[in-house]
Amino acid sequence: MKKEDVAILGVIALFSIVVSLFVPKMLFGSNHNLQVEKVPVITDSFEAPSHRYFNNQSLDVTPYIQIGNNNNITPFNSQSN
Repeated sequence: MKKEDVAILGVIALFSIVVSLFVPKMLFGSNHNLQVEKVPVITDSFEAPSHRYFNNQSLDVTPYIQIGNNNNITPFNSQSN
């Protein structure tokens, strides 16, 4: 490259830096009085469920159901009969 080419590239780079600094401020403005919504703190504590619904006498909705006469409770394991 010649010295003139390097100088032209330097001028173009300097011009692009100046443009990139000032054009966004003119387009979008510079409002620094921004407010953000505060988010509640997340903790690792868990509130115990109500004993009205979760107790020893509650209805068990997942009882053991047997379909057919097969008494094998592990049907997918290998059977050695």
